[in-house]
Amino acid sequence: MSKKLIAMLVVALAIIVVSLLPIFPVTRSAQVPEQVPYSVCEDVPYQVEEKREVPVDYDLIEHYVHSVGLFDWELEYVCTIENVDGKGGTFTVTAKFYDGDRLVYTASDRKYIGPGETATFKLKSSGLSYSTDWKSRYSVYPDIEPPTKIETHIATKYKRECRTEYKTEYKTVYWTEHVNLIQLLLGKK
Repeated sequence: MSKKLIAMLVVALAIIVVSLLPIFPVTRSAQVPEQVPYSVCEDVPYQVEEKREVPVDYDLIEHYVHSVGLFDWELEYVCTIENVDGKGGTFTVTAKFYDGDRLVYTASDRKYIGPGETATFKLKSSGLSYSTDWKSRYSVYPDIEPPTKIETHIATKYKRECRTEYKTEYKTVYWTEHVNLIQLLLGKK
């Protein structure tokens, strides 16, 4: 064989080897789906039975202030209370007597009033000076403190509940492949 033929065979073989060997680096990319967790939270209502202390229901039927006595002159606060609740109890009535803006006497009384019953409280001052203008000079501030009862009611409360859900997100993944000359020229995907 001639040297020329051998040289051509070597060159042809080299071209074939270079064309088929994966020696050219090519960067590839693709969108890959990925399940990503996330939390979903909400306030969920629930009902609970609660007890609370409340005053019994009553009506103030009447109340007034009048002067009493001739030689032992004083003021008297009178009030009539009706217990309109299904539970009886002890009511406390307090009257504060003022001379202008100065507290000069406090009187208090307690009475048991059953369900549907009525009671009258008479609270008399002590040590007040007689005055012809007593209606403008003296004032009385009453306070009625009814008994309490335990009441049960249904209350709505909320608790936070969270759960994990998944959503699909796509991320780009890159990698490098080595391709041969023919694949590179043909644009192999």
